[in-house]
Amino acid sequence: MKCRVCGIELTETNWYPACRRKSDYICKTCRAKKEKEWRLKNKEKRKEYYKRHREKILEYAKEWRKRNPEKIREYMRRYYLKHKEKLLEKQRKWYRENKEKVLKYERENYIYYEDYVIQANKRPYPSNGACELCGEKRRLSYHHWDNGNFKLGLWLCPHCHILAEKTEKGITSEKYLRLKAEMEAQELKASELRSKWT
Repeated sequence: MKCRVCGIELTETNWYPACRRKSDYICKTCRAKKEKEWRLKNKEKRKEYYKRHREKILEYAKEWRKRNPEKIREYMRRYYLKHKEKLLEKQRKWYRENKEKVLKYERENYIYYEDYVIQANKRPYPSNGACELCGEKRRLSYHHWDNGNFKLGLWLCPHCHILAEKTEKGITSEKYLRLKAEMEAQELKASELRSKWT
């Protein structure tokens, strides 16, 4: 059997064998062209048909996707490879136009470590943009102390975040002040000795 449009020999790979009527002796390529032409000529008919059978069409599409996950993945892969540059440019453009939205989402939903990122349900970012410890309005980061509950945390400026981290490690402000006083006392003694020798 041959395609009645282009004349090529019909096989199981280039034809739908279920179609046994003489009018259906047409290869897949010619059938696709024919269907495309029909769709372009009958836009209004297609719209009307869709309106009348919308629920049925959507249900069928949903069921088909469930039955054919491999076909969907393969289609998406081929589509991405074919339009890679266009898709990346679209993604970059969207990011440029929505940078603040992305940053807001990230700081509210992720915790960043040196080598990995985890999604977290944090407390809301302060509406006034001020550090919850000192009240200074700077870029804030989220300090938490319970990996089982990310609601237990504070939005802090860089200075207060360092202070909080040190406090968690047992390096208290009292210890710092004591060491500072000791260093000043030592320097005072050393300066007094230097003044005696000069």
